[in-house]
Amino acid sequence: MKLNITVFNKPEVLAGFFVEVMKIAEFFRCRMAIANGTEGGASLDPLELWMMKQGKTTELEIVATGPDSQKALEAVRSLMVHRYTEGVYQLN
Repeated sequence: MKLNITVFNKPEVLAGFFVEVMKIAEFFRCRMAIANGTEGGASLDPLELWMMKQGKTTELEIVATGPDSQKALEAVRSLMVHRYTEGVYQLN
């Protein structure tokens, strides 16, 4: 399962978001990866998120696999809507 989002590149916000996504993956029984949706889906690490050009938007794809993948992606969507509203441009 996957969730596509467009984010406004604010490294300090995206780094915190990345950590929260990994916490969600630990809580639910699943594996999660954040990938750049415009560059062939290559997984990103926190440093790459930090280095994205500020002031631009980036399409990210969050992929979850495992028995609780749907619940995990719902938790990520909720996190984006309620906590990271300043960095999210669009949830797809």
